[in-house]
Amino acid sequence: MKKLIAVLAVLIFSAAGLHAAVLFEKAAALKEVFPDAGKIIEKTITISAEAAVKINASLDTSAAVKEGAVYTLYNGVKAGKDMGTAVFESAKGKWGPVEELVLIDSKELKILNIVVTASSEQRGKPVTTKNFLNQFAGKGKADAITVKKDITAISGATISSRAVATGAKRALLVVAESSMDTGKGNKNRKMEKNMKRQGQ
Repeated sequence: MKKLIAVLAVLIFSAAGLHAAVLFEKAAALKEVFPDAGKIIEKTITISAEAAVKINASLDTSAAVKEGAVYTLYNGVKAGKDMGTAVFESAKGKWGPVEELVLIDSKELKILNIVVTASSEQRGKPVTTKNFLNQFAGKGKADAITVKKDITAISGATISSRAVATGAKRALLVVAESSMDTGKGNKNRKMEKNMKRQGQ
């Protein structure tokens, strides 16, 4: 009987771990990274085959972005000035997904802030703290953003730490690639305008 109770307790505990504890709802998370924004502009992008290849070149196979994946980018604006680009990401932890909102400098393409919005981790709760998350600030495409390289994991919660790092790196690469695509689009529009002026 005692063994049966013990088994049931383990099953209940395991099942509970499958449900992520929500730390920030969407609106609260955006408020956290854009505290004084006059407005927040949303833009939906779809990852092209070309973009997926470029992004995945810097990611492990298990963290690869799929062609056709859809992301919503959020740009905070304060007094007419851009506050950065934020994107929600999710990566596999030990007990379930670790979800986060990553804020990136739109021009410098470096991480400004990270908020863990939901987590199922049992021993990885410290990854939600500023003490852990602050080490991502200033990281860019040239950085590894990898546990045991330039990210120090939480003791006893390496998998949880790795999940946050994976999500942060993927978010940065998605925003960077989106920025390049936008730049190409603007350049093409300028060329079209010049051609029309020249009567071509």
